[in-house]
This record gives sequence, C-alpha cells and structure tokens, in this order.
Amino acid sequence: MFLIQSSPFVLTMSDPRISFSRLAFHLETIYLFTRSDYKTMFFPVTIFAVAIAPSVGVKQLIHGALWVWIHMLQFNLSNQAHSAHEDAINKPWRPLPSGRITVDEISRFRWLLLIVCLCLSGWHGAGVLSASAAFSLAEILHEDLRFNLDPVLRNHCNVGGYLALELGATIILSSKTSVDRTSLVALLSSGLLLVTTIHAQDFADVNGDSLSGRRTFPIIAPEGSRLYMLAALPI
Repeated sequence: MFLIQSSPFVLTMSDPRISFSRLAFHLETIYLFTRSDYKTMFFPVTIFAVAIAPSVGVKQLIHGALWVWIHMLQFNLSNQAHSAHEDAINKPWRPLPSGRITVDEISRFRWLLLIVCLCLSGWHGAGVLSASAAFSLAEILHEDLRFNLDPVLRNHCNVGGYLALELGATIILSSKTSVDRTSLVALLSSGLLLVTTIHAQDFADVNGDSLSGRRTFPIIAPEGSRLYMLAALPI
C-alpha cells in the first residue's frame, strides 16, 4: 500500500512487524513538519471558518479541521523540501535538517499527498475541490516556480493560499456548495488583512532567508516593512 524507502523514514503498512516506537517515530516526523504552522495556519483558518459558517456541527468541524490539516501538511512538505539550508539555521529541529528524512522522500510524499488532498476535496464537492486546486496552484507557484524569491509574488502566493484554505474550510463547515454574501465579504476582508500583514512572519527568519538568497520585505526594507504594517493596520 504505502511505501517509502531509504534513510530512517521507512514505512510500509503491509509489514506487521512495525513496532510502536517505529510508528511513534513517523508520527513525530509528521508533527515536526507541521509544528510551526498550527498557530499561523491551522488554528487561524479553522477559527475563521467556524466564525463565518452559519452553523457548525461536530461532524462538519472534524471534517473541516482534517481538511485544513492535511492541506497544511501538503504545504509543509513542499516548502521544507526547498528550504533545507535556511531551516538548518532557523529551525534545525525540522525533519530534513535533523536527518529524519531525505529530500527525495519528501518530494514523493508531497506529490502523493497532493493527489490525496484533491480526492478528499472532490468528495466534499466542486467548491471545495476548486479551493484545493487553487491552494495547490499557489503552492506550486510559490515553491516550484520560485515565486518565493520575489517579495511581492511571494506575498500574493501566500495570501492566495490562505484564502483558498479559508474558502474550502468555510464551505465544508457550512455544509453548502458555495459561500453566501456575508462569507464572501469576510473572505475579502481577510485577504486585505493578510496582504498588509503577512510579511510579519518573515521577521523571525531573516538570517536563513538571507542565506538562501530569498528577498523578503524584512530583508530589503527592515524599517519600512515595520512602519508599513503600523500604517496599514488602522486602515
């Protein structure tokens, strides 16, 4: 069924001899991929969808949270496969710089998970599938086509990815095929907030980003990027 070979990241569901410690190792590896983004992606997006959806049942909440989490993992795999050098400085505990997994394994896992995400989204309907496809497109532009090297393109990809997650999660929690006018206004407001503040997450990664040649707003305009946020937030 699911098989990844080489390094210590070896997982096969057909092998009955997998020990509890081995399983714990793989679960910890997956957690380490996502560790940094619970506070920046998983909880904000899920809470946004809960607040916007007209009514939320336990079943919808579980489905929505799972959908957000698996897409977050997809992004983490894509992002970290391309950021080993900067992670060695900024976040050395991540699976790749700590030697828990190889780049080839991350790449295979990432593309497999992209297919899983699209299939899961299709089960929820065309609206959620479109949101998943938009999220994957933003991810590919950001990582594979290197839009992340330009601060403006990088921020627009990030904003597009967040909005796609918020859209998909809101549709799932609403148990509808599309969003209503109120939800649409909330999404547009969220997008405006994100486009004016999303570069704040780059302040902590200046050293690693500089090493990798990435141009972020905190690097090219250290003071201006701070003043820009202070001026834009009241608006």
